[in-house]
Amino acid sequence: MRFLFRSLRARLMFAFLAVTIASVGTVTVVVFRSAEREVARYERLINQLEMTRMAHWLIGYYTARDTWDGIQPFVDEMAVMLGARIVLTDKAGRIVADTAQDPSEPRFSRTWPSRSLTLYPDVDPVGTLHVSAETTIQATFRRRLEASLEYFIWVAGALAIGVAILVSTVMTRPITAPIRELARCSRLAGAGDLTVRVKMPNESGELHELASAFNTMAAELETAATRRSHLAENTAHEFRTPLTNIRGYVEAIRDKVVPSDVAVPVLLEEVTLMSRLVDDLQDLALADAGALRFVVEEHDVASIVRHSVRAAEPAATAKGVRLATVGADQPILCFLDANRIAQVLHNLITNAVTSCRADDTVTVGLTADATDIEITVCDTGSGIPIEKQPFVFDRLYRGDPSRSRTTGGSGLGLPIAKHIIEGHDGTIELESHEGQGTRFIVRLPRRG
Repeated sequence: MRFLFRSLRARLMFAFLAVTIASVGTVTVVVFRSAEREVARYERLINQLEMTRMAHWLIGYYTARDTWDGIQPFVDEMAVMLGARIVLTDKAGRIVADTAQDPSEPRFSRTWPSRSLTLYPDVDPVGTLHVSAETTIQATFRRRLEASLEYFIWVAGALAIGVAILVSTVMTRPITAPIRELARCSRLAGAGDLTVRVKMPNESGELHELASAFNTMAAELETAATRRSHLAENTAHEFRTPLTNIRGYVEAIRDKVVPSDVAVPVLLEEVTLMSRLVDDLQDLALADAGALRFVVEEHDVASIVRHSVRAAEPAATAKGVRLATVGADQPILCFLDANRIAQVLHNLITNAVTSCRADDTVTVGLTADATDIEITVCDTGSGIPIEKQPFVFDRLYRGDPSRSRTTGGSGLGLPIAKHIIEGHDGTIELESHEGQGTRFIVRLPRRG
């Protein structure tokens, strides 16, 4: 039985049938009881009318003759017409007429089930009319009525159940079909096919929302899987290049092709780049896990900006790029992690210098109000194409694929910067026009 009702459609159909059967059963009980009450009321009215008519005739008979002699034939005729046993007693209680023809009929007594009516022509009674409690006609009528009601109720119940089966079959199909489709797509997604999508139901409602939620989840999982695959590929590539260089120089030292004093600085640079990449990956992993810790204290943001600009001056000077600051000459206090914010500024300024040509300018601006501070890093470099701007915060993404690790970094700086700024309840935004330059805007709350 449990196997039969494992499917949602079977359960819904069973629910329809259960409601229908319960409704038919309730209607049956109500109809039978109502019919019994109405028939009983009708019988009481008919019996009262019949008893009154017979009593009126019998009183007339007795008044005309002043005796009950010869009344038996008339009582027999009444019994035939009524279909009941009639007993007539005089005022002393003696039987003067009895229509019982069957010896098995019970003898008349005061306990005999009957309806009685005392006959009063005037003040004094002249007798009592006794009629059996249920006449033959009444019994026949009752049996026929009960049989008719039972027949119609069975027919109506069968029709109702048939209609319930038909309606439940029609109504449950559009309900369960999207759920079956969702289950199928879930199995495919669980097997690794993240391109699967659920066909959206035409009508709006919970099923439409469920299908939309699944499709959104599948799309996000597909995007995450794609990014994870690219991350693995790019990370392997980032490690492969320095490892290849290290291996080449080690073999060259072994074969005495390159002097050690020439190879060691190169090896140290490659190891430094690998260490930096490992540190970036560790920061990104901590950020993804929500475990990136911040030491938040009150600091002078203007001092952090000035220090970050000074740190970038050697690289900018070597490339012929001018560095400038705006609004960083007066102290501006803010609660933040100074090292992490300096890390963000270092990345933004380094990227700006890298994207610039000789004689271009990188400007770091700082403004503040009572609640927030805003740091901007603007350059007059080549800018970022509009089609690439949505991806600048993706991991291991480089706007210019031709850049090397030396000129383009690891591609992890901006994702880490985004995590750091959002960890301070701030925002980081990008504005860029190809050929005109790029502007990064960092907003941080001043509160602790």
